[in-house]
Amino acid sequence: MKQRFQGKVCLVTASSTGIGLAISEQFAKEGATVIISSRDKKHIDAAVEKIRNSGGKAEGYACHAGKIEDLQKMIQFIKEKYGRLDILVPNAAVSTHFGFALDMTPQQYDKLFEVNLRGVYFLIQAAYPLLKESKDSNIVIISSIGGYESEMGLGMYSVTKTALLGMTKVLSRDLAPIRVNCCAPGLIKTKFSSVLWEGKEQAATEFMKVERLGLPEDIGNAVAFLASSEASYVTGETLIVAGRASPRL
Repeated sequence: MKQRFQGKVCLVTASSTGIGLAISEQFAKEGATVIISSRDKKHIDAAVEKIRNSGGKAEGYACHAGKIEDLQKMIQFIKEKYGRLDILVPNAAVSTHFGFALDMTPQQYDKLFEVNLRGVYFLIQAAYPLLKESKDSNIVIISSIGGYESEMGLGMYSVTKTALLGMTKVLSRDLAPIRVNCCAPGLIKTKFSSVLWEGKEQAATEFMKVERLGLPEDIGNAVAFLASSEASYVTGETLIVAGRASPRL
């Protein structure tokens, strides 16, 4: 196993389960200290224990990914405990509505943008001073293939993911030499995406060239590459991990 992240401190949001946990596990396997963050302390504790039992280093912090004050307190905790932050992966997202795009309530709309877009921006803002102090820091934003081609029913969720593609471009310029890249997962087999595949897995994979659903580990591997020194000449880019080609310029 490579040790590309030996001595580094990594923060992954929404990391107690699913894609976030897989990303955290990959960082920990390669020597990093990982901060596990979500709203549910029970799930955080289980994730931290899993990583530690595998020989990795992990710390938990309960945080609401859409609340600016929570995000700022989490960064302050990392600063006081570790004195550094090398890798930031804003992974938190919610999907508050499935169906016709114009059927959302104001509450559903506000929560969607609070977590998926506003929370990502203000997390990066809070973390920037610490990241700037690291000699080799970078950010990997988690978007979605839905940011390029919206599935029926996802509606405004896809709009927030499209905005993250643009945020990646802007921040890669303004935050340089901090590298800022993005990973856009396709259909990954998690509880979060279950409405798209549960009970219809065969149909969901018919258009995929690798003929299977994606696994959280597929995203963990891709994000680890983008965050590693092997991608030191890559910034402002989005890596689609979807088991198929995506038409785009």
